[in-house]
Amino acid sequence: MDTAPDHANKEQHRLALGITDTPAAEFDPTLLELSLLKNSEERTTRILAHINSPAYDPDRLAAEQVEAALRGPVLADAIADIEHQQDQFVAVPVVRGTARPRDATFDQLVEVLAFTATHLATANLQNRVGLEVIRTLQTYGPQVQRPEPNPRILNMLASGLTAALASDDGALDGMDKAGFAALLGDHDSLIRAYYPESLRPLAFTSEADPELLVKELNAAMAEVAKVLETATDDGVLHPSVSNAQEILIRMEEGARRGYITASPADKPAAAATLRETAVREAGYIGRITKRLEHHVAMHRDYVAENPGGAAKNLAGVYYLIEKLAPWAKWLWDLVTS
Repeated sequence: MDTAPDHANKEQHRLALGITDTPAAEFDPTLLELSLLKNSEERTTRILAHINSPAYDPDRLAAEQVEAALRGPVLADAIADIEHQQDQFVAVPVVRGTARPRDATFDQLVEVLAFTATHLATANLQNRVGLEVIRTLQTYGPQVQRPEPNPRILNMLASGLTAALASDDGALDGMDKAGFAALLGDHDSLIRAYYPESLRPLAFTSEADPELLVKELNAAMAEVAKVLETATDDGVLHPSVSNAQEILIRMEEGARRGYITASPADKPAAAATLRETAVREAGYIGRITKRLEHHVAMHRDYVAENPGGAAKNLAGVYYLIEKLAPWAKWLWDLVTS
């Protein structure tokens, strides 16, 4: 007896049932909807028609799904994003490019800011506040000179400098205060002209308990930093990823001290600064995790076809996701509570 038709039906049925577990269905709502049709023949026919359509592009659909998620609460407010470049993930700005073309004014502002930051950082200050200001200036110079400066990082550094100057109780004696004020003015000119988007308020307003942030956030960020440093040593992450985390930790330390020492009248503003730092951190680690998961999903087929080298190359990414995902969830829960 000829069993070929029955065999074909079984293969079609197997195909239809298996679609729901694939990365394609995860990123393609139309494919997922078709995979749930009850009639096996109709399901298979329509799935094949969909995936064989000239307009079908699963990679584009997956990328669109990820980008949509990254525009959502908390993730949109991250201090930075990451991008896969030459077998490593590099930290990049969340919003790419400038509001207007980079011109001679842009180059001049960057040059002056880098020079001023370097000059101010030579001040001989031995107190805690002064040393932190010098460290921030030493960070600001190289950051503003990056081929693609990250305005959110520059703003966070400048905010720390502004707070130190405003609350100066003699800690900055010996520093060129006029030069300090000029740097902050030039920073403001650069940001307002070329990166106005970075001045918008956070898309997500956290109501997290500041006392809980004081108690738990710093230790969590330090643990995350260890995970990122290990991935950097393994070659999965570019050092810029850990550098952004280090800047966040330093800003959190300043915000935490500011909240602890604030007067009752200043507590609400200090709490808002601490919450903003927490949101920037949660968004950053969340974005890293999403990017890594998308990278793995887009390489599943290649790994299946090349189990040796491909699996080895992605092993570090898998390990990083395993270590980072729980912290991403913990931070999300912390800032959204």
